[in-house]
Amino acid sequence: MFQGIQAGFLTTANHDNSELYEKAQAALAAVDSVLLKSHVVGCERSNNSVNLAVNTPSGPKIIQAKKVLITMPPTLSNLEPFDLDETENVIFRQFSASGYYTGLIRNSGIPDNVDIQNIGSDTPFNIPVLPGLYSIDPTGVPGLHKFLYGSPTVLSNEAVKEDVLASVNKLRTAGTLNTTNPEFVIFSSHSPFLMTVPSEAIKDGFYRNLTGLQGYRSMFYTGAAFDTHDSSSLWQFTEALLPKLVA
Repeated sequence: MFQGIQAGFLTTANHDNSELYEKAQAALAAVDSVLLKSHVVGCERSNNSVNLAVNTPSGPKIIQAKKVLITMPPTLSNLEPFDLDETENVIFRQFSASGYYTGLIRNSGIPDNVDIQNIGSDTPFNIPVLPGLYSIDPTGVPGLHKFLYGSPTVLSNEAVKEDVLASVNKLRTAGTLNTTNPEFVIFSSHSPFLMTVPSEAIKDGFYRNLTGLQGYRSMFYTGAAFDTHDSSSLWQFTEALLPKLVA
């Protein structure tokens, strides 16, 4: 992170992170290997094969694979279609997740050159009290601001939107800024976020057991729950994992 701040972060020439995934999709589509807007609804797994039942826009399909790489947050609800056994259930059910949300608001009355940071007035290190906003930041586009919102637990999108609006209105009632009711240009939930387990579980070998699931019954895993919420670290983690997957 410090190297990126000092020397600049690696991105695409067009400064469009989505381009990476579009290029990957194009490469996979060339061999007819992409299913979009599709959901795994069932699975049969063994030590050397996986059969996936998938609902797609063109109808149900069966995918026959030797191995599967999971990249989504490993919640029990996400993994429900993947035929977990008791060993896997015991490990994954220990996870809990927080909520993380972001979006753009327009015409809030917040000046375009004002950056608002939420702090706790009487908390250690002035960490903001959650659930609540982390910040409201200008985007460089007149009248448009970005917000970041966090919660110790996963909240509904509507509950977060209501609290964002209430927080903007508080700036007016407190006499800080002459804010108005903004409109949401875009809203995105990154929940479940930050999969964690209690310290006692870590002492009892949770992460050793979690790592032991790599390759178990033909399933492999990557993502922040197995590494950290950092793109560069995750790419390195995945790059080291792939040779084991294709071995």
